[in-house]
Amino acid sequence: MLPIPRAIALWPQSLEIIEQIGDVKGKTTTLNNMAGVIAQQGDIPRAIALWQQSLEIIEQIGDVKGKATTLNNMAGVIAQQGDIPRAIALWQQSLEIIEQIGDVKGKATTLNNMAGVIAQQGDIPRAIALWQQSLEIIEQIGDVQGKAATLSNMAGVIAQQGDIPRAITLWPQSLEIIEQIGDVQGKARE
Repeated sequence: MLPIPRAIALWPQSLEIIEQIGDVKGKTTTLNNMAGVIAQQGDIPRAIALWQQSLEIIEQIGDVKGKATTLNNMAGVIAQQGDIPRAIALWQQSLEIIEQIGDVKGKATTLNNMAGVIAQQGDIPRAIALWQQSLEIIEQIGDVQGKAATLSNMAGVIAQQGDIPRAITLWPQSLEIIEQIGDVQGKARE
C-alpha cells in the first residue's frame, strides 16, 4: 500500500486520465476517496471542496446513490468538526435519498451514524430511538456485524447514563454475535 502523501500526489494524474477517457463515475469516486483521505489528514476545507465538486458531477449524471453516500461522508466529517446541525441536515438529505432508492442497509448505517452524534450532544432518548430503528432494519436484512456494532454503541451510551443493568444486557448480545462471526477486533473492543 502506498504511503498517504504519495497516494495524494498521484491522484491528480489519475484524475487527468479519468477525464481523458471520459469516466465521469470514476471521477466522482476518485474525488470522494481523495476527500476522505484528505479529511483524515486534517485538511477539512479541502476535503469539503472535493466532496462539493463530486456532488456537482453526481447531480449532473443523476447518481442518487452516490449522492447519498457523499452526503453521508461529508456529514460524518462535519460532525467531527462540531457543526452538528449541518451534519444532521446532510444526514437527513442522505436518508431521504436512501429511502427513495430503497437502500435499507444504507439507511441503517446512516441512522447509526446520526444516533452516535446525537448521543454525544446529550439527546439520549432520540439517539436510542434512532438506534432502535437501525436495529429493526439490521435484523430484517440479517446484518449481524451491524447488529453487534449498534448494540455495543447503545450499551456504551446507556452505561454512561448510569443504567448499568440495561447496558449489561446489551453487551453480551453484542459479544455473542462478535464471537459467532469471528470478529477478533470487535471482541477486543467489547
